Amino acid sequence: MTTFRITYDDPPPQPTERITFEVDSAHNEANIVSPVRKQRRPKASIKRMKLGHGATSTFGASTESQNCPTTRSKDQKVKASSDINTHQDIGPLEMDTSPPPSSPDFPAHSTPGILSDEAVVEPQNMVQNSIGEASYDAFVDSVLSAESDFWQISRNLFIVNGWNKESNIGTNTFYHLQMVVIGLKRDCHCLCPDGREGDECFHIRFLADYDLPSENENKTVLFSRNVLQFEPSIYHNVFSVKGSGLFTSVKARAIVEHCGEDSGIGTWKCSRDPNQNNCCHISAARDSLQQHIQLDLSAKDVNGPQEFHLGKSTNVLDFTFFEADHPVLENFVRDAGSSTTAVSSKSIPPPRWARLSSDPVRPTIPPVHQAPDLIPLTPSSSCPCKHDGRVLYSAGSESRVESCEVYGLTRMWRSKIELQNCTVCKRRFIGPDGQELGLFNWNNRVLVSHDLLDDYTCSYTTSETPFAAWVSVMQRRYQTHGSPQPFLSERRFRVIWFAYARLLELDNDMCCRKCGPTPNATIWDGVTLAFSRKHLKPSLCPPTTIHPTSKVRRKARHPRKPQCFEDPYLRKLLRHTLTGPELRWINDGEVPADLVGVDEDFSDDESEEISQLKAEHRAALARYKAAVDMRSRLECIEEVGSRLGQIDASLASLFDQCYGLQKLIHGHKAPSAYTTLFLHMASEDSVLQLITLSDMEYLDRFIKDPTFQNASHLNMFPALYTVIMLELSKDTQLKITDDLLGLCHWILLRGMTVLVASITERGGEKDAVRSSPDDDWQKTGCLYSMPQIRNRPQYPSIPRDGLSDIGGQAKRGSGCGKYFSEYGQKRLTGGIMVVWCTHTVCYGFHCIPAAEGRNEVFSAIYTHWEKAPEIIIYDYACNLAPYLMAREPVFFAKTRCLIDHFHSAGHSACGDPCKLKTYVSANASLDRINSSAAECGNSGILRIRKSVSYMTQDHAIIYTKVFLSIRNRLILQKQEQRGNA
Repeated sequence: MTTFRITYDDPPPQPTERITFEVDSAHNEANIVSPVRKQRRPKASIKRMKLGHGATSTFGASTESQNCPTTRSKDQKVKASSDINTHQDIGPLEMDTSPPPSSPDFPAHSTPGILSDEAVVEPQNMVQNSIGEASYDAFVDSVLSAESDFWQISRNLFIVNGWNKESNIGTNTFYHLQMVVIGLKRDCHCLCPDGREGDECFHIRFLADYDLPSENENKTVLFSRNVLQFEPSIYHNVFSVKGSGLFTSVKARAIVEHCGEDSGIGTWKCSRDPNQNNCCHISAARDSLQQHIQLDLSAKDVNGPQEFHLGKSTNVLDFTFFEADHPVLENFVRDAGSSTTAVSSKSIPPPRWARLSSDPVRPTIPPVHQAPDLIPLTPSSSCPCKHDGRVLYSAGSESRVESCEVYGLTRMWRSKIELQNCTVCKRRFIGPDGQELGLFNWNNRVLVSHDLLDDYTCSYTTSETPFAAWVSVMQRRYQTHGSPQPFLSERRFRVIWFAYARLLELDNDMCCRKCGPTPNATIWDGVTLAFSRKHLKPSLCPPTTIHPTSKVRRKARHPRKPQCFEDPYLRKLLRHTLTGPELRWINDGEVPADLVGVDEDFSDDESEEISQLKAEHRAALARYKAAVDMRSRLECIEEVGSRLGQIDASLASLFDQCYGLQKLIHGHKAPSAYTTLFLHMASEDSVLQLITLSDMEYLDRFIKDPTFQNASHLNMFPALYTVIMLELSKDTQLKITDDLLGLCHWILLRGMTVLVASITERGGEKDAVRSSPDDDWQKTGCLYSMPQIRNRPQYPSIPRDGLSDIGGQAKRGSGCGKYFSEYGQKRLTGGIMVVWCTHTVCYGFHCIPAAEGRNEVFSAIYTHWEKAPEIIIYDYACNLAPYLMAREPVFFAKTRCLIDHFHSAGHSACGDPCKLKTYVSANASLDRINSSAAECGNSGILRIRKSVSYMTQDHAIIYTKVFLSIRNRLILQKQEQRGNA
């Protein structure tokens, strides 16, 4: 049997994760009353005096029946209870000269030191003791299920929840409990009401029952871990390390602190050896840190001193984890709700109103209108005490019937439940699952109907409904329907609902029926759905995590001058020449009246006559400035043509045909399509944003055979596509001009040059080995409809690789001014990254530890997508494209990154090639894309933002997953209805 413990000098994350209850058989005898003083038999000869009813009296000692083995066994059984009172004096007993038990003046329960053949227990005390045992059992279940807090904050100090013995639920009051260990004895003092009265309260008894064996002291425990800095990641880790040699008492243990990176680099300090940087305690702590980080029990710290690993010291320390038989590496993080496990264990189908036709056929769960008189045991009955499985029902073992409470939609019913003693934990019981009756068995004492739990699921997925608000509604509903007992407390119901949610079968609902398992167009967006950073666990594993086996691409780097025109002055000059009113020839000193409109804004003038004069003055000044700007643009035409001719003659020739001075003098006006083409080519975006590998293949085919049919495939290069279609539609020519054909050839050559320069390795290796169970997402916070097939590689040659985007003017791309100030607030994590299809179906999400950035999108796609999507819509797509192509150019060669319509207005400094609106006119399929699908989905997710901000990591992940699954299912139901119509 796995044994857990409470360490007295280290604050554990949650004592319920390390302890199991092992009790003497005396606790099963509720009708045995412990004697006030321990009875002892003197070693000297004993003179006995015959008493009535066959009892004997001993002078100078306690009186005991010789002929009653039953009484003697009971006296032995109560010894366990009497041993807990370690500070009561045990003195010699006075000679008993009181009347015999048969005397009318002698109450049977008032004779000290005499036990007759019949049990000398007052019936009233029997009932009170039975009630007390039942209340204590409920208290133990409450602590083990994290409903009640039991925290150890120092060696001798605990924080505990109050306990209501009448209602058997924890209170909202906290008390201190102090424990002092003197030798093998413990002197405990609790400030709860029972402890103040001098009685042994449940808290002290809990410590006594959940004692820790001494052999488990030889371990290194990482009991505290806090984030000090995110970029680079700096943590403060605190360890409890056992002493060296044979002396293994608590005093020999050392506290080791580490401030630094997870690699072990940083400052190490030992409480026992403060002047040493490489003592045996620090060595053990170094190895323990690597075991937790790498999730490998055999991991060693290669950055620290190796003398303790190579056998040069005789004080090599052994180290283990919190649970010796079940090493779960994240247990050092404080979490009050990570061990909640219900008696019910069957998978639960989705609510009837959220089911899909693709869901497996399951027996219908009936609604609960009236609680059954008896909830019997079934073959699926079990006890959840084992971590690696369950103790199942045995048909040959005896069972018992106990009282229970059944909570429905309108009231509570009292019922009976059949139980069976658990042979492993000896405290909890094997209980029925209850699903066939429409019940969810929490702890064999409290059962909740499925329709009640589904009611909250429906409420919070429809509108903003925190647990506290919904519980208040239920409490009033119970009062309205005259329930014999109030509704559950908010805390208890929350724990029960999450245990229920863990069993929900919300599978196969993150796939749109129209887009298929791998949509070609995906929409990404970060949502500020974050929980507190103090609840962060090392188990959180987003796709951005670097795995020990991740590939290292040392040659990967940003290509130099990836723009269409390498010369930055030419790009700036070309944009200045073509930006503004249509180019036209004007003579020196000429100010055409129709160059600009008249400013009619005279709202601030005093009179109509004065206003008219000021308006004319402003209009004249505006015309003059426009004329000066036009002449400045005309002066640049010859230089632009010259610089273009140095690159390619066809570029200069086409530019001269459209904007040459001779053409402008004769009044020639070039179509706006040519202006758009040259402006796109002069943008600061990479040429790979203009033309992807797919476009290059179509363009190469068109150059070889410039027909209308081949040109129609260039619609994803809208600027060039529009110009080609314009020339092919002219009546005076049957094919495009040689200058335009030469421009196509040059763009193809330029795109291939930049693409080849970006490729340093082939990439795309499927190196991820999935060894975790399917429900691993509950710990990692990463869930996508596709399994992980790759690990995120490392790119050491790229500055700030793997770190969050700081926003602002990017070094490459368009110099976008997007900031991430709303993500990753000081108190909260970075939220979640969600991917949607164009029909607002969520395809997955992952939690962001710090702040949103391009790394989130890149890592999620690369690690889960078999083939990169053709279109990625993201509000930071202007700089996402160079981010992708610098790292995995082969994988993302055919991908185009676009900014959605909603966020395009905020990217005024970014080029049009990275905006979705640029492609809509030439591609009707893109016009049907709901680019605001992410915003629509995010508006729904924000309903649960407040609730999630107060949750622990595990609860936040489950809460978000259920919400997204229910939302998807309602959308998929509509698709099914339309498909069947």
